[in-house]
Amino acid sequence: MFERRKRNGEVVKRSWLCFSPANGRVYCFFCKLMGVSRSQFTSDGFCDWKHANRLVVHEQSKDHIQAVLSAASRAKGAGGIDSKLTTHVGQIEQYLCSLLKRLISVLKFICERGRALRGDDEVIGSPHNGNYLGLLELLAEYDDFLRQHIQNHANRGTGHTNYLYLSSTICEEIVRLMGNEVLNEIISRIKLSKYYSISLDSTPDEGHIDELTLIIRFMEHDTPVERFVKFLPIEGHKAQEMFKGLLKFFADNDIDIQNCRGQSYDNATSMSGRYNGLQAKVVAENHHAIWIPCAASTHRYAILSDLLKTVASGPVSVPKRISTTRWSCRAVEVKAVVQGYLPIREALAKIARDENETSKTCYKANGLHDKMCKLETAIYAVLWHDILGRDDATSHALQDPKLDLNTAVAMLKSLECFVREKRDCFHVYEKKGREMSETGDYSQTRKRQRNVRLNPLDYGRSEEAALSQSEKFRVQNFLPVIDQFLSSLDQRLKAYEETCSLFGFLSKLESMNCDEIEAAAAKLVAQYKNDLDQTLGVELVQFTAFFTLFLEDEDDEKGRAHYLYKLLIDKKVVDTFPNVEIILLLYLVLMVTNCSGERLQ
Repeated sequence: MFERRKRNGEVVKRSWLCFSPANGRVYCFFCKLMGVSRSQFTSDGFCDWKHANRLVVHEQSKDHIQAVLSAASRAKGAGGIDSKLTTHVGQIEQYLCSLLKRLISVLKFICERGRALRGDDEVIGSPHNGNYLGLLELLAEYDDFLRQHIQNHANRGTGHTNYLYLSSTICEEIVRLMGNEVLNEIISRIKLSKYYSISLDSTPDEGHIDELTLIIRFMEHDTPVERFVKFLPIEGHKAQEMFKGLLKFFADNDIDIQNCRGQSYDNATSMSGRYNGLQAKVVAENHHAIWIPCAASTHRYAILSDLLKTVASGPVSVPKRISTTRWSCRAVEVKAVVQGYLPIREALAKIARDENETSKTCYKANGLHDKMCKLETAIYAVLWHDILGRDDATSHALQDPKLDLNTAVAMLKSLECFVREKRDCFHVYEKKGREMSETGDYSQTRKRQRNVRLNPLDYGRSEEAALSQSEKFRVQNFLPVIDQFLSSLDQRLKAYEETCSLFGFLSKLESMNCDEIEAAAAKLVAQYKNDLDQTLGVELVQFTAFFTLFLEDEDDEKGRAHYLYKLLIDKKVVDTFPNVEIILLLYLVLMVTNCSGERLQ
């Protein structure tokens, strides 16, 4: 009764309707105040609840409209009893708005750079009052409004400071409100895009408490973007517990999980497990959510740093501790080891002979030195330097949010071909290993003798083939390393096969005939029955003829699918090809990797 619904679904409050608890009736405020005619809404009150539709008749009547206009006109006049109060309130509102603009600009500047807001105290003029108050003092030197505000209201006590937005309590509340506004804006854009993909990754905060990093990929206008949404509290590391947290976030923000079209996690069993992992839980809820795999002492330091500066090719970075979550650091550290192999080995020898070091440190340094003197270690270092270097470059390319799956698959297949060719390059790595290790001999391995008493007869056994040390290392160590890498890479490529079999034809539409296009369209319609119509094939045939007229304007850096979607928007033909827009949208919102979540770790 106190609200009415428009034809387009919007709800508007009836501000003119007043309820009297004394007699249980409703009145029209404006008609009772300014009206000239009598009715139930102005005299005795209205209480005929069975015929509440009379409210609509009243609010559309000429007398009611005239009373509203008279009240509005009277309110603007200078003779109102609250005119001075209204003017004063307006002045205060304008003052506080001007102040908040400056405070929010400072908070945005600090928060964007991840700096601390507070210091040891909250005293204006103190060098320890933190970044927030310190920047306000700096701006006050050039801003008369802010300088006057600080002079009048700073250091006046807790209550006074809180009211005037200079305390840590109000500062944190503003940050929280800003965060909520950003979150609401991102969620509204996700709903506007409709289709999206998710990426979850567990990361500990400064208090060593694990939280789930939620990244959502969706379309903004004509460009795919990946946005960090929120740190979700985690109740446990089991798939069901993480799935409940995800569903709760979707329910709280009115996001439909049925519109999810992709998911990407790391390779932990609880996340990517096919049967009981998080990806299986999401697929059980929405079978259209395609899973995409993950594409992650001062004295001793001085000795190593000084020796690395003597490398002829130039200074070499000092190897750092390898991170357990960031795989890109392995390529960097292997590169540092290969470039500074001899200086590192010499530094280890010096540390092992240093009488000022503890015996434990000397033993460790000596053991590492002996390993670096082996030919096998040098061969492994050179091999992994080449493989991880290309793997790291490919991984960085896959982290581009605008990258599409067809390009990602092409890059992974090129990496696979590169590594496969290394099977025939053992002699090259052996030569480089000899140069680095300054030795040409392999380590001697002791062969275990067979117990004759347990195997008295040599029945059915043939003598082992006699292999040289070089050939033995190639067969037993070099080739298995490459094959294991290729096997892991092949597992990731298989995860893309289903998606590429559905959407791969988009990159070669102009070279397909009508029957091939309609067959590919029928496959898509069968997969996405709730999203696409049977007319997709006909639309694609016509759309192919349409976009070929603009092929010369295609931007190779953005990819074919991105260009086609942008063409639909720019040429304003979405209404002509609605199903084509949907398949491009479905394809572009699919995650390529879950690297966006890992970058927050």
